[in-house]
Amino acid sequence: MSKKRLLVLGVLTAVTLIVSSAGAQGSRLNGEGLTVGYTTPGLDNEYWAQTKAYAEAEADRLGVNLVFLAAETGDVSDHLDIINDFIAQGVDAVVIAPVDSKGIIPGIEALNAAGIPVVGADILPEGGHLIAKVQVDARVGGRLVGEYILSQKGPDGKLFLEDSDVYVDIGEIRHSGAYTLLQENGWEVVRQPLSPYGRGPAQDMAETVFTAHPDLDAYYTLNDDTALGVVQAAQAMGMTDVVICGYDALPEAVEAIRNGQMGCTIYQDANALVSWAIQMAVLYNDAPWAGTVEYYIPPTLVTPDNVDSYK
Repeated sequence: MSKKRLLVLGVLTAVTLIVSSAGAQGSRLNGEGLTVGYTTPGLDNEYWAQTKAYAEAEADRLGVNLVFLAAETGDVSDHLDIINDFIAQGVDAVVIAPVDSKGIIPGIEALNAAGIPVVGADILPEGGHLIAKVQVDARVGGRLVGEYILSQKGPDGKLFLEDSDVYVDIGEIRHSGAYTLLQENGWEVVRQPLSPYGRGPAQDMAETVFTAHPDLDAYYTLNDDTALGVVQAAQAMGMTDVVICGYDALPEAVEAIRNGQMGCTIYQDANALVSWAIQMAVLYNDAPWAGTVEYYIPPTLVTPDNVDSYK
């Protein structure tokens, strides 16, 4: 086993022991006096609004002073400005989910130069040094979606993938897990970027896609908010046989699955993801380590078969 792998296991074991003892002894992770900057994409997406609430709750539990700022315009320049603000404030650590994995690299390098540790949470930067990476295992999630589509439509189908117009590492990983499996089973894959994100733009694009590809079998989006826009387009155009799949298990998407309007989504435990990210920042302050700790949370597939038991 490599030294890096041993280090990862050691740090994760330490965090697990600290957290598991919290109930009996009170939390041994103490963030009192620490200021952590946390930045995500815009809060108009319900998933990111949820992460903000989870981050605030975890910071309160650990006594951390949390400075939460979102890139509301969806442009990487927002995130770079936010990072400059964090550096000017002299925060003790930064947790980030960037809108653009490559465009954010200068900001991560600026944080590194300022000596501020950085944790990547959910979406990860493609460069600069991170002390920790915390993600739901997107490759597994994508493959679960691919397996579900294959179970519903069989081989030799046609899939549309809704892409991002900027590089988002986790988006490509989610997609590749699905389309690799489907291509191995004779599927044709059509891709197109959606910009800007949102339910309205997703509906507009889906109507164009359904017109151009009336033989489409499945439609897979990067998140549930845009999947719900696809549902609206499918209903308006009578595309009732297309399997629509999203990601994030937002309550409205789960209800759409229950009603037969969507095929599946992926539940990712955003609360656990956010909590671990903040805990990593606190733990590093107490006992810094070399290298990068990587932690992956298993995803859960939500379909009509288990939607009634899903919580």
